[in-house]
Amino acid sequence: MRNFLLDDTVPKRPEGLSPLIVVQARMGSTRLPGKVLKSLGERSMLAFLLDRLSQITPFVPVIVATTSDPRDEETVRCTDECGVAHFCGSEEDVLDRFYRSSFGADTVIRITADCPLSDPVLISKALDLFYHIGVDYLSNTLNRTYPRGFDVEIFSRKALEEAFQKASSLSDREHVTGFITSNSDLFSLANFVDNEDMHDWRLTVDTKEDLALLRRIVAEDRCGSYRQIKELLRLHPEWKKINEFVKQKET
Repeated sequence: MRNFLLDDTVPKRPEGLSPLIVVQARMGSTRLPGKVLKSLGERSMLAFLLDRLSQITPFVPVIVATTSDPRDEETVRCTDECGVAHFCGSEEDVLDRFYRSSFGADTVIRITADCPLSDPVLISKALDLFYHIGVDYLSNTLNRTYPRGFDVEIFSRKALEEAFQKASSLSDREHVTGFITSNSDLFSLANFVDNEDMHDWRLTVDTKEDLALLRRIVAEDRCGSYRQIKELLRLHPEWKKINEFVKQKET
């Protein structure tokens, strides 16, 4: 696996491609039920995220992959209000949900709704890099330098289809990309890194403390880009204490 520095030297992706952002969202969170529709600023977390993703240039279509659980009727209502497509599928077999929601794409970008600060510039540059280096899978999670909350996973639809057909463990079916990342003999993997290590910050939402930190950041009205958020975190190192004790769920 190779690590790549994500910077402005990566050539822009060519025209005629068909990437798709699939946002994983559901109301049935165990530690913070209904978290995707908790308020963040003047909107729900999900609406906040979808607005950010709409700012990616060149434009990349978005679909929200939610579940057929009755609780997710609210999730569907939110996506409709935001003018974003949705797909309702299995709550447990998330790999199946991703596979069925991504027909017509050549590339899938996986974003989860508990990462509402996802940066459109970061995602766009990562997509350019993915097409430039020609791998099956690219992320910034195999060797972390970005905070949790800025996770980006990009993989070919072909790799997703192979994982869909071959993955059999409950863990691989639940976590979408586990089969790909654990089979480097079948798939070419790459990772992108930042020039500054901020991996010890937690900017994803799984608990009320996580949400409190993100609300603090958004209230500053300086979260337009990852660079701006990094600067804000440098100014307020004490904010890390808000959720530093929260343990990431095992994947």
